[in-house]
Amino acid sequence: MYRNIEKEFDLAAADLVTKKRKSPLPAILLTAAGLLVAFLHKLVPAVAGNADLSSSMIIIGWIIVVAGITRLVISMAGNSWEFYYKPTGEKLRRHELSFDNADKGKVLDCVTSGNFEKLASIGRSNISAVKVSFYATAGRNVLWAQVLEFIPHTHEPITDIIAFEKGKCIAPAALV
Repeated sequence: MYRNIEKEFDLAAADLVTKKRKSPLPAILLTAAGLLVAFLHKLVPAVAGNADLSSSMIIIGWIIVVAGITRLVISMAGNSWEFYYKPTGEKLRRHELSFDNADKGKVLDCVTSGNFEKLASIGRSNISAVKVSFYATAGRNVLWAQVLEFIPHTHEPITDIIAFEKGKCIAPAALV
């Protein structure tokens, strides 16, 4: 049975990958900005003298506060991890490509050979019968990919995790 790339990165079991919690700072700043807008109507004389404008600023400010608090709760309670490639410190981003079942052979060939340019030329599908899930750095210097197939109710891996560094396969099981 193949290991699933999502579980491997979620566990961050590799010596090459580290995971860090996303910063809550943007959500805190959004909340603070909302509070500033909500109470700014009292500080600006032109706004304080206009009841409609003052009420609008209060409503807009509290909507921003609610959005900031919601974002903060999601970032603290949800799956808010980011993965980094340890040797360079680059952030790994998750990507997913969906293909039709008829293109399964082409997709497998492209991924196992590391020919991601050819993979990009294969037509995408809205139905994810065959899915390529991968984590890559921004410059695509490091990439871990896996092909999954939809078997009713879930996507099951049909290849092991394949690791590429600077376009060359470094190991089919580099996350061990």
